[in-house]
Amino acid sequence: MLGELLERHQVPGAQLVVRRGGETTVSAAGVLRLGGDPVTEDSAFPLGSITKPVTAMLVMALVEDGELDLDASLEEHLGPVHRDRTARQLLSHTAGLPATLREQDETLSRARWAARSHEAPFPPGGQFSYSNAGYVLAGHLAEVITGMTWRDAVNAIVLEPLGITPAAAVATGHTVRSGASTVALDGSPGPAIEDPAGGLALSAADLASLTGGSGPMCEDQLTGMPIGPFGMADGWGLGWARHRSWWGHDGTGDGTSAHVRFDPGTGDAVVLTTNAGTGPRLWQALLERLADQGMAVGDHPFSSLPGAGDPVPPPAGAAGRYANGDLVLDVTTTSTGDLALALGGRPYAGLTCFAGRRFLATELTSGRMTYAGRFITGAGDGITHVQISGRLSRKL
Repeated sequence: MLGELLERHQVPGAQLVVRRGGETTVSAAGVLRLGGDPVTEDSAFPLGSITKPVTAMLVMALVEDGELDLDASLEEHLGPVHRDRTARQLLSHTAGLPATLREQDETLSRARWAARSHEAPFPPGGQFSYSNAGYVLAGHLAEVITGMTWRDAVNAIVLEPLGITPAAAVATGHTVRSGASTVALDGSPGPAIEDPAGGLALSAADLASLTGGSGPMCEDQLTGMPIGPFGMADGWGLGWARHRSWWGHDGTGDGTSAHVRFDPGTGDAVVLTTNAGTGPRLWQALLERLADQGMAVGDHPFSSLPGAGDPVPPPAGAAGRYANGDLVLDVTTTSTGDLALALGGRPYAGLTCFAGRRFLATELTSGRMTYAGRFITGAGDGITHVQISGRLSRKL
């Protein structure tokens, strides 16, 4: 099955773990890089944002050891600039921090960055907004408490006790061009400061082993919160996202993707790692196959908007500029009356609107990826925010 899906979606290589009814099947297919070595069960793939649950496991280990209070102010560990935030808020994306770090911060150490005053787009604890910055801060929090680097602490406290040793060779990312050609990318690592949010590389089998014992992290933290993770999940715990009764996370990088879903009650799990930008499409096709085989994995698809119905005209007042820290979104009306989205002034996606001020954003460059979003109104019924892939931005 895996080999067929690789060919259909032009993914050079992938790993798949399916754990069902106490039995585990591990598959590896394709190559780490076009023309290169074959993928094995032990090969490492970039995890992207699935690094975040691993950082959360590190923080939760410190909570379990009594070195950190999940609900206490972070001032004791990180200084007065963070007195209104808690570790629980960092892990559940409710700390009000920006979606991303500023470009000028990317060369800083985490300690220097964390010591600065950060302009918070939203008040802590009031709403969900997916935040890389929150996990960078969580990683630094672990560094302060342990006296170790984030990576050393993750290895010693989370990975090594499970017998996980990160592999030296890591799969190369690939892009699939509109002309149907697959091209290897240079694989340049992201800024080191952001490692706690996206810097790990592991195998699918490693990821499957990390889902065991995650029960305490799989309690929805967003009950009663007015703005949840629309477009990403149905709820959020401490690191893991809730997809109906299943939990998991997705991670994308420069031409790579990784996906985890597991049921804490049964122990069933599905994990996929891929080395192409079309990996999310392969993931959706895989879930459809598994559903046909009687394994209905909870998921929140990238490419659909369940129950959306037929497209409708754009809502009044949707056009405008929205911001979340340095993330600036411009929503404009096209000559045909539709909406378009630009990121940082660059055209990015066309929007198809549905009832309830919801929309699908389809990438303009390839048309291969779509992301669910919505416009949010305030007390006066005017649009005040836009949320896309869980990231909340305020209208300026």
